[in-house]
Amino acid sequence: MTFASLLRLPGFMLWFGWQMLKSSWSVITNILTPQLLHPLRIVQVPLASHRDWQVAIFGGLITLTPGTITIGVVTQDDVTYLLVHSMEHDTKQEAIDDLVEMERRMLVALPGRAPRRTTADRQGGER
Repeated sequence: MTFASLLRLPGFMLWFGWQMLKSSWSVITNILTPQLLHPLRIVQVPLASHRDWQVAIFGGLITLTPGTITIGVVTQDDVTYLLVHSMEHDTKQEAIDDLVEMERRMLVALPGRAPRRTTADRQGGER
């Protein structure tokens, strides 16, 4: 682990803690209302992570966040995706954008960063 990534790690941990608090509040309000506030969906999130340990950490972070859970890893046409069940996003693209941002922040904070992707690379799918 580089010295620079050690300095970025606490910032990521604070950001992730805030995301967990926001998600917890959203799940609580969703439980206390008579109907679902957000549709349930499964999305395919294209991965920028190229190492197995990065994918494992990213999947774990998603699962730790209330309202989302990692359900698998698939490869289609040489692109690897994480399958994620989400109950906290209004649209498929909002879910993908939020999860891509989480992965980006994780990769910046941890060693072995992956190259940047273009917006076209971030187009995921919904099942």
